[in-house]
Amino acid sequence: MCYFICFVDKEIPMSVRNGRSFSCIFVYFVDIKIVFRGFFYLHVVRERVILGGMNKRATNRQHASSNLTGCNVGPYPLHKFSLCPEPSPDYPLRLSSAGDDEWVGGCRRKRTNSNTFAVEFVQNGVFHFSQNGRQYDVAPGEVFLVHRNANNEISTSAKAEKKTMIMSGTALESMLRQLGLDRADVIKVSRPDVLRELIDRARDVCKSNAPGRSQTAAALSYQVLLELAGDYSSRKYPRELVELMAYMQDNLDAPLPVEALCKQSGLSRAALHRLFDQYLDCPPIEYLIQLRIARARELLAMPWYSIKEIAQLCGYANQLYFSAEFKKRTGISPRAFRSEH
Repeated sequence: MCYFICFVDKEIPMSVRNGRSFSCIFVYFVDIKIVFRGFFYLHVVRERVILGGMNKRATNRQHASSNLTGCNVGPYPLHKFSLCPEPSPDYPLRLSSAGDDEWVGGCRRKRTNSNTFAVEFVQNGVFHFSQNGRQYDVAPGEVFLVHRNANNEISTSAKAEKKTMIMSGTALESMLRQLGLDRADVIKVSRPDVLRELIDRARDVCKSNAPGRSQTAAALSYQVLLELAGDYSSRKYPRELVELMAYMQDNLDAPLPVEALCKQSGLSRAALHRLFDQYLDCPPIEYLIQLRIARARELLAMPWYSIKEIAQLCGYANQLYFSAEFKKRTGISPRAFRSEH
């Protein structure tokens, strides 16, 4: 077999490039198959990038009401994840996968109504992250949280690396609220070595065949959440807001108009709105609705509650209004959500 190097600075014909599109300079290692009328018919056996980047491919995945789109660059992002075997469906906290993730400039992922919760711990480079309209440049030593039911986007303009844990479970959203992580987007990690070790241990547990590995992985996941909660809680909320958030959480089955919240907190209507806008980036009633929909999602996973009962437990006297609000927020009806979960 004879080899030679061919430099190409334009599109390669489809028959040669095997369906892939390149717009930069490549080195092709090829073997000559046929010489006919002065033209080489070439069979590509290997390619290497030497300048300008790699082939870009769009990606698009739909799952129920959640949509994932984005762009791959060559083989990137490289997901070096270990998958964890699924425990029983009603397990309160589950680790789906853990491992390392390598990106290069031009990679992008955009989720609409995300069906994923992920802890993303940046190791090298910078990740551009946006979630529900808030934008961040996340640097090494920082974590960004990809939340369920959120609209978010991740991209890179240069090479970057992170460690990832993807979690689920019937009690996950409740845990995030109790730990104060439900509204966290980006967290500065105070003990990066500890967090790195926990994620690596979770990855290794997933790869092993040890008995009880699902339970061990879940325990490590909870340790990661506790570690992040400790760092995030250092960004203290004012006492009035903490007390009001707890009051709303404890009274989701009751009507809570703005007047009731003002009376409970002793704040004027204007001061109440300023407080929520400053620390939670939303009005108080919007925050209340988010709490109610999150509670509804948890209750819908419990088959012994009827949808009418769930509506009442979440503060909706009218089941039809509850169903309409739930679908508006999640893109799917309560009945359809229950059948999928």
